[in-house]
Amino acid sequence: MRTQLLTVCLAMFALTAFGQKELLDAEKYRFEVMAKKDTKTLETILADDLMYTHSHGGVDGKAKIIESVAAGTYKNVEILEQNPISWGNTGVISGKARFLIGDPKGDRTIILKYTDVYRKEKGTWKLAAWQSLLVTE
Repeated sequence: MRTQLLTVCLAMFALTAFGQKELLDAEKYRFEVMAKKDTKTLETILADDLMYTHSHGGVDGKAKIIESVAAGTYKNVEILEQNPISWGNTGVISGKARFLIGDPKGDRTIILKYTDVYRKEKGTWKLAAWQSLLVTE
């Protein structure tokens, strides 16, 4: 009985760890896609009901974020910290990243702490919610 329980616990840990790696890979890929202005791919990895809350408090949906990416707003993203949690088809990442933002007045670098929520749909992790806070180093 103890052996069976240990086997089940180890299997659950392995699945959780695999899910978290998959989640982190999805996040990294999303940041890369945004920096490349690849709106076609972005369309497939953002949830249709995306709620994207910016550090300034504004909230955008999927169409507005894709429009912003197409305009070159997100030039580069450097991940500084990530803490993932996943439960089946839902994942949350608490993180910190340095963003190079394209701005008509001149590019600028900002550091954001963020929490985002992913939902797995038909085998693909899709960003469903984002909320960030502007911080200093």
